[in-house]
Amino acid sequence: MGQKEDRIVRFSGMKPGVYTYEAMLDDTFFEGFENEEIKGGKVHFDVKMERSERVTMLTFVFEGVVRTFCDRCLGEMTVKVSGEERLNVRFSDSETTDDEEVVVLPEETHELDLSPWMYEYVAVRLPLQHSHPEGECDPEMVKYLTEEKRVGDEEYVDPRWEALKDLK
Repeated sequence: MGQKEDRIVRFSGMKPGVYTYEAMLDDTFFEGFENEEIKGGKVHFDVKMERSERVTMLTFVFEGVVRTFCDRCLGEMTVKVSGEERLNVRFSDSETTDDEEVVVLPEETHELDLSPWMYEYVAVRLPLQHSHPEGECDPEMVKYLTEEKRVGDEEYVDPRWEALKDLK
């Protein structure tokens, strides 16, 4: 799995009804988006499609883990993601919409790549802050950060400022 084919829905020849799809997003998938925040992962998607003549409703249910960076120590970490999202697809040559949950496609559209929506659904489920549990951060970085706290001490003077005083 993880191939692009499992993320493409082909409308040509499809009759109204309910269809289901599965897709596994892997490291290769996430690398294709060149995002600084998500470095890889494994996320399983179940997609249910309810097709009618003019409207198709897609329901995405997903769960997995992605690799990202700790906000505290910048070390790599995994974050669990899961959720359920809906997307409505309308076929029209004249209609447009600003609704993020509705996509308007030309009548002659034969297929739709779900990859951008899958990526977006995973990305928005990342917590705003992600950090290792207490005590699991990179010890070298934690040491560096605790040394930097000396800068706030009144008696500590950054040696770079001391060197500037001699320039008078």
